[in-house]
Amino acid sequence: MTKNIKGGKGAKKRARKYINNRSLTRNMEYKKDDQEYGRLTKALGCRRFTCLCSDGKERTAHVPGSLHFVRFREDDIILVSLRIGMDESKCDILYKYNPTESLQLQEEGLLKLILPDEREIQEEGINFEDNNNDEIEIDMDNLDDI
Repeated sequence: MTKNIKGGKGAKKRARKYINNRSLTRNMEYKKDDQEYGRLTKALGCRRFTCLCSDGKERTAHVPGSLHFVRFREDDIILVSLRIGMDESKCDILYKYNPTESLQLQEEGLLKLILPDEREIQEEGINFEDNNNDEIEIDMDNLDDI
């Protein structure tokens, strides 16, 4: 009998899926005519999101069937296609940027209107230094009555 050096049934199938995922390099996608950059602000359900676009308008973004396997979350940076001539309050998601690509877009100055300013975040934050830490006095006579 010959020696099995290949690994058994399905070994090649399992090996191929790890080879393909090792080096994923993508080309940077920039907006074209009738497209805008956007940031997802709220999940509405049924593959719909509220999206703040780079032109300053808030639209309802729809995830098409070709991107149903991509996981979208709030504060993701996306590229959307506008529905010109139909309904201006709706758009379709074309591309999701990963964190390194979104940082690159931010450094190029393309995401100024959709990302919150750092000063606004600091102003909205809670300042713990101003809180008074008054100690609560407990009257032991009242506890005996309970």
